[in-house]
Amino acid sequence: SVNASGESLAQTRKSSGMVQSEGPVVEIDAKEASMSRHAFSNLRVIFLPLLVGMLVLSGCQWFKPNSGWTGQQNEPQDTVAVFFSKYQGGKATVAPVKRQVPEPLQTDPLPFAVEELLKGPTAEEKRQGFYSEIPAGTKLLGVKVTKEQIVVDLSKQFETGGGSNSMEQRLDELKNTVYAVDHQHQLAVSVEGKPLEVLGGEGLEVPETVKRQVH
Repeated sequence: SVNASGESLAQTRKSSGMVQSEGPVVEIDAKEASMSRHAFSNLRVIFLPLLVGMLVLSGCQWFKPNSGWTGQQNEPQDTVAVFFSKYQGGKATVAPVKRQVPEPLQTDPLPFAVEELLKGPTAEEKRQGFYSEIPAGTKLLGVKVTKEQIVVDLSKQFETGGGSNSMEQRLDELKNTVYAVDHQHQLAVSVEGKPLEVLGGEGLEVPETVKRQVH
């Protein structure tokens, strides 16, 4: 058909950019672009929090459930040795007794071993001559592992009562109990979060006393 100026309708549509075959294509492309942007936005909303969560969890890998305080993952140990004082050959020394480790703690049994030490010997072990120089009521506040050290944090009762022999004996009980479980780190002791450098009125040097002897 022809308009008033003599142009065909097809020519008029072509000159004005209203070609039917092009219009729908442009409209579909716009919709697809809009849908793509919307889909990408949704993916970003979904996966960004997941990524952040993964990063947070990777930074908290030391805090594992049912693994005590240290976060170590070792070969499971179903028993540990706990060292109490005992007179042998006319002098005070330390000797081990066994404790069964609950299954959830077997890959990280150190806190359990220290807590068993702080409980003291059983009635039967006392009849066998075992005793503890660690004051009753001493509590384990935490165990922290660094690259070179295991830091055992105890309550303030650990520092109370007894002379120099008692102080040295209680450190020996703790040292031997820790080193029977951990074979890599040096022991450091803290009380209420503060490093314990000297114990007792006679100034027993704690870091040297609890130092692992490397042969």
